[in-house]
Formats: sequence, C-alpha cells, structure tokens
Amino acid sequence: GTLDAALAAKMVSPQLLEQSVVFVFDFGLVKWIGGCVFLPTVDGEPRVVQPYTVRGGEYHHHVGLNRQANDVKADPKHRRALECGKQRFFYKVLADMRELADKATPNQDFIVLVGDSGVSSGRGHRRPATVEFTKFLEQFVLVVRVPEHNTSKLCPRCHYETKFLNARREIRTKHCAGSCENSNKRNMSFIYDRDTGASVNMFHIFASMVEGRGRPQAFEPKGRPKRPV
Repeated sequence: GTLDAALAAKMVSPQLLEQSVVFVFDFGLVKWIGGCVFLPTVDGEPRVVQPYTVRGGEYHHHVGLNRQANDVKADPKHRRALECGKQRFFYKVLADMRELADKATPNQDFIVLVGDSGVSSGRGHRRPATVEFTKFLEQFVLVVRVPEHNTSKLCPRCHYETKFLNARREIRTKHCAGSCENSNKRNMSFIYDRDTGASVNMFHIFASMVEGRGRPQAFEPKGRPKRPV
C-alpha cells in the first residue's frame, strides 16, 4: 500500500533502508518518470545512484495516446484500448524495476518513493496516469509519499537554491553556484538534471526521517536557506 513518510519512517529501520533498492519517482510531462534508483549499501561504501527515466513520448506511444485526442474520447473502443494500454505499460515498467532490483538484491522487495504534491505539475498541467500508476504499484510494493517541498529548487548536494542553466526551462538542467564546486575544475558550478536532483532530495528527506532526525530544515515549508556569500 501507500504510506505517508512519517508513518513509513516508523516501520522501516535504517538497516532495512540501507539494504533495500529504492526507486524515487518525480512525475512530469516531458519525462513521465524522471527519477533515480538507489542501490543497497555494500561494505559501508556510499550508495550507488543511477538515473531512472521513462520519457513522456515512450508513455504515449505504448499507451496509444499518439492518436488524436478527440478520436480517443469519441470512440468507446479507443477508450478501452487506452486503459488496456496503460495496464500493459505499467506491467512493463514494473518488470523493468524488478529486473534492476533482482540484480542487486534477488527475491527482496524494493521500495518506491513518490512526491506528495498529487497529480499537478504546479503549472496547471496534469501528470498523465500518475494516480493510476501509483495505485498499480501499491499492489506489489511499498509506496511512500514523501514531502517534496523545495526538492526541485534546492541542490541535492548542498541544499541551497539553484537556477536553470539555460533560459529555456524545458532543458531542465540546473546548476548550483553556491557552496558546490566541481572537484576537477575549481569555480565551476555543479550541473545536474532537475528531476534526478529532486528525486535525490526526496530520498535524503525520507532517510533523515527514518534515522529519527525529521525532515531536513532546508525542506521545511517555513522559508529556505539563502545562497552563501
């Protein structure tokens, strides 16, 4: 089922979180899933994080939304085909997630973290099939709703506010020129994908709650830290 982060944090121990594969999903439009997967900790080494992306075009192609929207609405057969297409695609994504998880921890359930902001993208757009996919996952794995306040705005490394690298926001690449410095070339800002960064921040929030430290201050609704001078 789906649990709020506060309740799930009481049920999941830090040891279990370290040993589990954790998928973190930041749903959107350009990327239907723009997130990442955290692999288990091995011999005390830092966790390996890999991007996990399902593009909006891939979702529309498999589900059948590449047809004219009016045709889908007007024809009951198209509507039924659309629902069947969603289910097939959901099972395809689930099988891919299971394959990745089994390579790291065979026959062990994985955990899925999603944001708690609902189906809206924040700009009046509806994230397609977000509710349906979340309910689908509930049947197989633990799904945790994590507070996502500031997760897209703050750097996943230093938790200070960032800016888009390009004026065209659809590029969705951000950079942090605050306390982050490129380890190879000084004075270069840390550049990262917005959706992956938001997902990493959601994992940090849940991990902090599991460890009993609550939500990090940077992600509390009351204000946010200023960029260091």
